[in-house]
Amino acid sequence: MWLDAIAHIQVISSPEEEDAMLFFYSKVLGLTEIDKPEANKANGGA
Repeated sequence: MWLDAIAHIQVISSPEEEDAMLFFYSKVLGLTEIDKPEANKANGGA
């Protein structure tokens, strides 16, 4: 199977792992972080 695009991913992590998670998804995989939906912003996290 070959993927042409990814439309959405949601990952949950502990606050201690957030920097490592953001580094992996942005620097290693080259993904761009977008704003969270309003309904989820109160929960904190990236």
